[in-house]
Amino acid sequence: MSNFYKLLNKLNLSKLFTVFFLFINLFVFELIGQEINHKISFTHDNDLYFITDRYYSAGNHLSYTTRIKNSDNKLSILNFTLGQNIYTPDKKALPDTTRFDRPFAGWLFFKTEFTQSSEDEIWSWQLDLGLTGPQSLADNAQRNYHRLIGEQLPSWYLQIPNDFHSNVGLRFQKGFSENKFISYTKAKLGTKDIYIQNGVELFWGSHHRFNQNSFTGMPKHNDKEWFVNFGSYYKYVFYNALIEGHLFNNNAVFTKNITNHLLLFKLRGFYLWKKNSIEATYHFNTKENSEAKSQSYLSITLSKYF
Repeated sequence: MSNFYKLLNKLNLSKLFTVFFLFINLFVFELIGQEINHKISFTHDNDLYFITDRYYSAGNHLSYTTRIKNSDNKLSILNFTLGQNIYTPDKKALPDTTRFDRPFAGWLFFKTEFTQSSEDEIWSWQLDLGLTGPQSLADNAQRNYHRLIGEQLPSWYLQIPNDFHSNVGLRFQKGFSENKFISYTKAKLGTKDIYIQNGVELFWGSHHRFNQNSFTGMPKHNDKEWFVNFGSYYKYVFYNALIEGHLFNNNAVFTKNITNHLLLFKLRGFYLWKKNSIEATYHFNTKENSEAKSQSYLSITLSKYF
């Protein structure tokens, strides 16, 4: 296992995911049929677009989605995601915790998600398994990137230590008025974080049925498709291991107390053509602990369907 980590340490994870995605994109070109049953996606999250580098600093996610059940009324899909998230304080260059407004933290995870949708309802069940600390490889990934662009190296001093975490999650969305208005409820429970989130969403697009369009992750058609989605949410956080340390076995030397009440906003745009799609999502959240600030970041997702 140590040799595996050493190998990944030498690689830029973002580049690795990008090369893999391009390879898959070329490989499946000749395999594309008339019906869409599978999807490969690469997502990159970053706050650099807003001239900041703090808190949720960056994320790279590679995912595979497949249709497992299809009927006239319901669509069932299964998604697997391998990802790495990087979290840093606002001031990060010096190894001085008096300057830190949150701990450094890395999250290397594998997620499985089962989603079932009807015309106006979406149910989703999720399982997350992952690693924090140096074993997440987040510190090396960020340092390598900063070397590449000639920026000052982050210290990663007293980061959240090595631990294994598991979480389960449940999400329910209900559409009204041809799904133009959507109620949103989500809950997560586990050693990584515990929270409840409720909100409302607006949807405007070319295909409005959840069991037909790409809003759930897998379209049931071969047409061009677009949609715009706006969401406003309230999130009550009971616990966050990436700020507070492990719930049961806390060996973290430096932690912060979280803010329980958060407001979140999301603006998402999506376009599908010729079994390719591009998606851009703007995220905003209020501060996660009393010393931090609010944050904005952008997610870009490229997908190939086959």
